[in-house]
Amino acid sequence: AGFDCHGLPVEVIVEKELGVQSKREIEESIGIKKFDETCLNKILNNERVWMKMYENLGAWRAFFEPYFTYKNYYIESAWWTLKRLHEKGFLTRGLKPIHWCPHCETALSGYEVSDSYKNVTDPSIFIKFPVSGKKNEFLLVWTTTPWTLVANVAVAAHPTEEYVRARVGSETLILAKKLAEPVLKEKLGLKYEIVDSFKGTELDGLKYEPVLSVPQQRELDGNEKARRVYLSIAIYKSKKYKKHSMREETEKEGKGPNGGEATRGAEEEFEEFVTMEDGTGLVHCAPGHGQSDYFLGEHYGLPAVSPVDERGCFTEKAGSELAGKFVKAADKIIIERLESEGKLLHFEKVTHSYPLCWRCKSPLVFRLSDQWYLKIDSIKDSLIEANSRIKWMPPSAKEAEHNWLVDANDWCVSQQRFWGIPMPVWVCGKCGPIDVIGSVAELREKAAGRVGDLKDLHRHSVDEIELNCACGGRAKRVKDIFNVWFDSSIAPWASLGYPQANKELFEQVFPVHLIDESQDQIRGWFYALLFSGMAVFGKPAFEKCGLNGWVVDEKGEKMSKSLGNVVS
Repeated sequence: AGFDCHGLPVEVIVEKELGVQSKREIEESIGIKKFDETCLNKILNNERVWMKMYENLGAWRAFFEPYFTYKNYYIESAWWTLKRLHEKGFLTRGLKPIHWCPHCETALSGYEVSDSYKNVTDPSIFIKFPVSGKKNEFLLVWTTTPWTLVANVAVAAHPTEEYVRARVGSETLILAKKLAEPVLKEKLGLKYEIVDSFKGTELDGLKYEPVLSVPQQRELDGNEKARRVYLSIAIYKSKKYKKHSMREETEKEGKGPNGGEATRGAEEEFEEFVTMEDGTGLVHCAPGHGQSDYFLGEHYGLPAVSPVDERGCFTEKAGSELAGKFVKAADKIIIERLESEGKLLHFEKVTHSYPLCWRCKSPLVFRLSDQWYLKIDSIKDSLIEANSRIKWMPPSAKEAEHNWLVDANDWCVSQQRFWGIPMPVWVCGKCGPIDVIGSVAELREKAAGRVGDLKDLHRHSVDEIELNCACGGRAKRVKDIFNVWFDSSIAPWASLGYPQANKELFEQVFPVHLIDESQDQIRGWFYALLFSGMAVFGKPAFEKCGLNGWVVDEKGEKMSKSLGNVVS
């Protein structure tokens, strides 16, 4: 047993104590070294408090030698693990849209996104996209994210659905036939006349003019693929597996359903990018600001643009009126501009569930970002089969973990913060290939020049170390740290300092017999442990798992340090 020491939970508290208002302030005024030292002191102070509490409770928590994820033996084991994953082909780098916290200025993924939502009120608008070469003819599009119109690249239509040209006054609006009555008459109270009807395929390739005149859109003027109508595709959602048996005899045998054939009968599930369930049947596509949009863009080779910086504010590419403004705050300006230019048909507000940062509670945004991922597709079937052999208590947890595994995507393991394990990835600026370092000894061997004593392997010690590259150039470390869930995913071996130490002991105790945590760790620690164990060693990291409940406050909400509703 031991302590998770890194990540945003600690950083957010230290920021408040230091009066830090932005990430830049840490980099330019406080310094990474001082900030990390303050985070460490916070950990050391709390260690004594926790150990005393465990003693008072009569709970065994490795009193003599608990592990700490901030110590060098743990960090070195994390480096070794990533090197193994890289050698096995799991590590990849990708420029993709991802959930981003504008306050913490870092990417978030998986459990960090699914854990915290709240109801928010956002604009809901119907916009008229002018058809190129046609006077007063428009594509009618609906969106609840006006700010993403700055990065619009395409509009999608359903190939087999019927579409109409509907005359409203002196204008002609194009939308799905099924939605003309519900939208134009019932919702907007407009009188209209159907001019003609046709299949969605007839819209394929239709050019339209930008709804916002901004530098980002002017950059797209020379791209022949930009600002056209494309046909909707069926986007891969997940594989649908037979549900695992919850029967005790199946679990005792260590088998999945049908005698161990846990993945037999798997069916792939897809969903259309364009549906007739809401909107107008024409969907605004911004590949730089949405996962489904990105998939559609990849299919057609569309450019992905994202004129949004790390603070969630527009860059100069959004134009002088929007530059520097937080994207959600810019909605009002964009709506007013659309209205003044005659491109806004209707505006109202809707309340819906929206993701927040799991620690600072800031609203998240989707933005294009260069991150490091661990690929899951090649191992997903093995994870699902392994899950069927784990003894879950209660048994219903087996199905909950199964459902999470089925829908799991590539795991983003990089973050752009300070207090965490530095990713041991060096990139040569001259020839480009990456080098993943697996130990301190390897770092010393490949380093260009002296590296110091390396008594502390955090960012302030390793950021400036460069490696000699075979091409004659120098490789620099990427500035990313590991997502804290990667730290926790390697606990069964990193807690022992494996493989630099305790090899024989590790072989005796792995996989661990029992782990226990709260029910929300289905999406967090349990999943992370399962992935890393299978990917590195070919076996699940634990044999049995017990779930406990939450301690709740007077409102029935789980007690959480980040919410400030704990008792002491």
